[in-house]
Amino acid sequence: MDTSTGPLSFTIGDVDTSLGSLIVSSNSSNPTLVPLSNIVLGGSGANRTVTVTPAAGQTGTATITVSVSDGQYTANSSFLLSVSTLFVGTRAFTNSSTITIAESGPASPYPSTINVSAMGGVISNLTVTLRGLSHTWPDDLDILLVSPTGQKALLMSDTGGGNALNNVTVTLSDAGATALPDTTPITSGTFRPADYEPGDVLAAPAPAGPYPTALSSFNGQSPNGTWSLYVLDDGPGDLGSMAGGWSLSLTTVTTAPPPPTISNIPDQATTVNTPTAESHLRLVTRTHLSAA
Repeated sequence: MDTSTGPLSFTIGDVDTSLGSLIVSSNSSNPTLVPLSNIVLGGSGANRTVTVTPAAGQTGTATITVSVSDGQYTANSSFLLSVSTLFVGTRAFTNSSTITIAESGPASPYPSTINVSAMGGVISNLTVTLRGLSHTWPDDLDILLVSPTGQKALLMSDTGGGNALNNVTVTLSDAGATALPDTTPITSGTFRPADYEPGDVLAAPAPAGPYPTALSSFNGQSPNGTWSLYVLDDGPGDLGSMAGGWSLSLTTVTTAPPPPTISNIPDQATTVNTPTAESHLRLVTRTHLSAA
């Protein structure tokens, strides 16, 4: 609600009419939700875009139709736009692209990113899942998570010793029964983040340390925006990958604004027909800005 789709790309063409002569138009099945003036066409030649903005404060669905005509014939393409309020609760986001871990230095890509949107409230719990992790010497791995606001947490560093990993899936959670092991093999499962040799320095553009390991560091923040996962191998001779990429699970809660306050006024005494001395009090109100 109250956000744009951003430019959505599509292409047009005609075998016997030049691209500049084709006429592109649009329509909405629900003008209350999406007025025609809120459908903006862009681009040129064969490559065009459509940007849709729902009316302020409106929710619901609308079928958006984009048409192209050569003056005699018309072709249409439609999609359903669903507009809802921001979601509060638990939702998972995944970047399934492989992260290739070099023999030494930053992985590729560096960072790997996940974009979170349309969530309301603030973070109350967060977990990260590393999918299909393989490495010949996991003790060399440093993996850092950075939020859209710049908060950071080191998920694993100097863990697992020299015990090779082969396609394990590891979930990092403050609620894990145990921390990632220091020198014993890492198996698939849920663990607390761990850093057994603090003081790691990750290459730019990763932010500088120090790096906490508690995922509760992200609590109270807005979840929306680009999350970054920095994976680095800090020793030569070994390599690996995260074949399934990584996932981010976020739980949000709605926070109520604090009530206004008023300072205490002590009991007063005065003689008859005589006003009390002036008493001072302090009123405090707070404006609540919901995170979105």
